Amino acid sequence: MKNNDILYEKFPARIWAERFPLGNGNIGAMDDGGIERENISLNDDTLWSGNGSLKPLPESKIDEIRKLTFEGKTAQAEDLAWHHLLGEWTDAYMPLSDLIIEREISASSSYSRRLNMADALLTVTDGNLTATSFVSHPDRAYVMRQSGYTGVSKISADCPLKHSVNIMDSSSGAEIIVSGIAPDYAAPSYHPDDDPIRYNGGGTRFTLAVCIIGDTSCRDGKVIVKGDFLITASSATSYSCDKDLEETALSYARAAASQGWERLLQAHTSDFGALYNRVKIDLGAKDDGNPLSKQFKSKKYKLCLTEKLFNLGRYLMISSSRSGTQAANLQGIWNPHLRAPWSSNYTTNINTEMNYWNVEALNLSECHEPLFDLISKAHNKGKRSAREQFKCGGWVLGQNCDMWGHSDCVGGRSHYPPCAFGLFVGGSGWLVSHLWERYLFTLDKDFVAGKIDIIKDAARFYLDYVTEKDGVLYPCPSTSPENVYSHRGVHSLDTATACDISIIANTWDIAAKACELLGQDAEFASECRDAIEKLPPIKTYMLGVQEYSKPYMQVDIHHRHLSHLIGLFPFNRISVEDTPKLAKACDRTLKVRGGAGTGWSLAWKINLFARLKNGKKAYKMIRRQLRAVGSAKLNMHSGGSFISLLCAHPPFQIDGNFGAASGICEMLLSSYREGTVQLLPALPKEWRNGSFTGLKARGGITVDCAWKDGVITGYRLRSEYNRTIKLVTDQGAQDISLSPAQDVVYGDMQ
Repeated sequence: MKNNDILYEKFPARIWAERFPLGNGNIGAMDDGGIERENISLNDDTLWSGNGSLKPLPESKIDEIRKLTFEGKTAQAEDLAWHHLLGEWTDAYMPLSDLIIEREISASSSYSRRLNMADALLTVTDGNLTATSFVSHPDRAYVMRQSGYTGVSKISADCPLKHSVNIMDSSSGAEIIVSGIAPDYAAPSYHPDDDPIRYNGGGTRFTLAVCIIGDTSCRDGKVIVKGDFLITASSATSYSCDKDLEETALSYARAAASQGWERLLQAHTSDFGALYNRVKIDLGAKDDGNPLSKQFKSKKYKLCLTEKLFNLGRYLMISSSRSGTQAANLQGIWNPHLRAPWSSNYTTNINTEMNYWNVEALNLSECHEPLFDLISKAHNKGKRSAREQFKCGGWVLGQNCDMWGHSDCVGGRSHYPPCAFGLFVGGSGWLVSHLWERYLFTLDKDFVAGKIDIIKDAARFYLDYVTEKDGVLYPCPSTSPENVYSHRGVHSLDTATACDISIIANTWDIAAKACELLGQDAEFASECRDAIEKLPPIKTYMLGVQEYSKPYMQVDIHHRHLSHLIGLFPFNRISVEDTPKLAKACDRTLKVRGGAGTGWSLAWKINLFARLKNGKKAYKMIRRQLRAVGSAKLNMHSGGSFISLLCAHPPFQIDGNFGAASGICEMLLSSYREGTVQLLPALPKEWRNGSFTGLKARGGITVDCAWKDGVITGYRLRSEYNRTIKLVTDQGAQDISLSPAQDVVYGDMQ
């Protein structure tokens, strides 16, 4: 095992974001690694406020809003949209409970806290004490074993939601049952509200069951344990279970406990390793085993931290998004707050999509499936949003979504003008691109057939939404996510932003290709292709790509969002090969925007520079993301990473971790041009020697590659299909034939 699989620290976590995450897609655990008092924050990915009921909408005046926008009466249009278009907030992701372990010792100089990402094991040691924990996907349980400590431990549970706790003896130890209910309403953290948490009995119900195996007794609301013990904990909610919640949670926890430590550990490591070990990366880093807090302080560790950042992205994906679980939200599955930052929901104007960028290329296709499930839920509710908010057919998803598939454009309750963030119609189209990416990587026509209604309905909404004037189709009203411009005041509404043009064109293109692939609805495919030609072109000007329909003055020239560059990445509508003028404008935009930004914004820039084949600037963004951030206090302009390597917006947002892994992958392997695979398209000089194995290229191709002194020394291509591709290396381009029967091997890989 290489050290780039290890995250290590010499002291307990000082703030929540310095903890190392554990998860199985459903249950999340964040352990502070305390000795005298250890806090383990637990989550269940199906514990949200509310119950999924449709939220009321105002009477839509979309026609008047559109008319006013075209007439340049933007302030009136925005005010009308605020009160006669935008709807309620989404529901919010909730914490489950905290497990607390109190001991009669304090941390010493021998303390260590270590996460082995390859096995998904957290180990805390201090003197003779060793506490090892994981969250098992096969056994659906959080598991901890404490050994070596001969003193007394006191174990208890607490919960910030309305709850009750029951502690009882069992035949092999003791059990803790936490049962409760989530609020019906939890106001977003950014929304001032006199009554932000409201209980009316309609929220999600939950139970956490904890089994403690050891020499136990129960008193004063705590389980007292002498010496070694084993903990197993499982949960159930009214969303995930239609049976008795306590009985269900207890059955899982007891079943896990009955397996014993060794069998639980073997099943867990085998399951996790089967996914994690598909990909290996070596950028030539030398890791001397120093803790992360020390490595963050020295430039000499940047390469080492880069390898770990890449592996952490893969680790977090496996830990937060497994088949049958919910999609990874803004914080994955880890959240301790009643009012989490941005409700810890699904923000679909960049963040949810970033979570799943390049998950196929990272050889974790199964982990993509929870996002597809979320898209299906949003599709069902989005038909109502399209009809009642916009008087259109098809389906639409705005800026925010939740576990229930909330699709309405939000902001109607806002205390300040909400159109910049609330009036966004691109969520549905952007998410549809993930369905198509699954096809491009796997060539699975049956998958497309199963999703064709979602794809066509997204395209249908945009066909109905656009307005034709003088032969041009305008997606009016239009916004560029969360940004504003200055023109007779500060505004957000426009007739056609580069972001909306790109999303709509991409959605129509996907719909046409999907219909043609399946040999159906040629008329609809033709309608989509004709409509693409009528969209306004993406414009350029002195600052690069023009974000709005006119070259309005920018209010925040260093804004974190880069929505007008979506055609470059994650889409492939702009490239250095096919649209060099637009690619050059993208580079200019990035220069003007600057090198600062939130953690996730820096991650986006890594991917954008990789697509521009600029490894130097891409690695510069990686190094900036690897700046240590010590506070979780909100900062909209200067992010980086906590010393746990978790992305710091700040506060913690997991999208930057996924985005960074995607960007590193994009620097090493490119396949966005149809039928073309390029090795090391954006290799910085600092990555002089290295290798990777197991990355995926579009077309069902698995790629290994090695290089020395910046020159490729070997590669291996394994294909699931018979096909011919163009392979681009540092030696130029060549056509090669691929077959499942035989790998294509060159150089050191032979």
